[in-house]
Amino acid sequence: MFSPKSMHGLRSIFTPLLSQIDGLCKIILIAGTNGKGETAHSLDYLLRQNGQSVGLWTSPHIVSVCERFRFCGEMVGPQQLLTTIREVWIDLADDAKRLSYYEFLFYVFCRLALVHRPQYLILEVGLGGRWDAVNLFTPCLSLITSIGRDHMEYLGPTLQHVLMEKFGICRPFVPLISFMTNDYLGQRARVLAKYFHIPYKALSDIQIASQVKSIYWKRNQLQAYMAFKFLCSQAGIDGDDKQLMIEFEKINFPTFNARREELICSKTRFIFIGAHNMEGMREAVYSLATNHKNSHKIVQKGRKILVSFSRRTENEMVVMLKSIINAPCVAKEVILTSFVHPKAAGPKQLGLVWHKLGNKSVRFQDNFKDCILHEINLGTPEILVLGSYYFIGEVKKYLSNIEFT
Repeated sequence: MFSPKSMHGLRSIFTPLLSQIDGLCKIILIAGTNGKGETAHSLDYLLRQNGQSVGLWTSPHIVSVCERFRFCGEMVGPQQLLTTIREVWIDLADDAKRLSYYEFLFYVFCRLALVHRPQYLILEVGLGGRWDAVNLFTPCLSLITSIGRDHMEYLGPTLQHVLMEKFGICRPFVPLISFMTNDYLGQRARVLAKYFHIPYKALSDIQIASQVKSIYWKRNQLQAYMAFKFLCSQAGIDGDDKQLMIEFEKINFPTFNARREELICSKTRFIFIGAHNMEGMREAVYSLATNHKNSHKIVQKGRKILVSFSRRTENEMVVMLKSIINAPCVAKEVILTSFVHPKAAGPKQLGLVWHKLGNKSVRFQDNFKDCILHEINLGTPEILVLGSYYFIGEVKKYLSNIEFT
């Protein structure tokens, strides 16, 4: 799937759309192991607040496939999406069968972009960068949010391999903004940018940015704000960093789907945080522990964590669970549970992970629905729902249909 041959095949299918979209709007490509979704949503928010029309492509979806298709802040309606899918399936004929699920939906998004005609298209990479379908387009700006250990069976055995795959979204003389917390990878990015003649802004170099470096969502928001400033001014990516931070701190960003989003069911507050790999989980729990001055009071009141994973190695899941239980002032109890989904880790594997962990502060309970009902009836005030985006989607769907007598 991820190869020059597959990219050549994609280009031949997408060719009718490429020139039309490249001439229609400015394109921003966003890659990264973690944070690219929130960065994309934050940039979309900033541009729309400034009166710009924006198309936003993200993946995966949490509850509805319509979430992947956003124009001017609104999801495309189910009927319009279904109609467009049918039209594309007929128009592509046999070529439709050559596309993956992700690639076919992205083609549909491109067709919808020609209908909505936004000023900007923000395209989040699905996996990697170099061979992803969004990389068919020529950006006016590229962003790389982070580099971590995920999908390495596709991207390569080392972090440097992963960096090279993400760097594939960059173009000579097209600015790149990044916020890498790994100093070695940051240095490698500088070398690559210089070699390929890419104007490069490393937000980790901003002295005052150390105030936000420890909180992952602040990093995502700052990167989005820097991108916004560049797009609106076209004055280049270098400027007064101190003034940038002063302006940034005044912005009240909203939360987004599965990204610190809150939902109250009965008297229990659910907070959804997609943390689907080792780096993401570590960043999530560390940020939660350091960002809240009253974390210990929240924990004393009974906050719990409900967590489940997509399929991955048992060692990876053990590492993620250890990140949670080793973080101070995050939760009173951790509940490992299972959910039904084609990409979910099964209850048998999760049970083995729990036994391997061997920590009494983690409880394993099969079937998340029974677990949620129990905690709501118990009066648990707050539950952090962590882990796989697919898990979060199943929890949200269940909570939206739950009934109390």
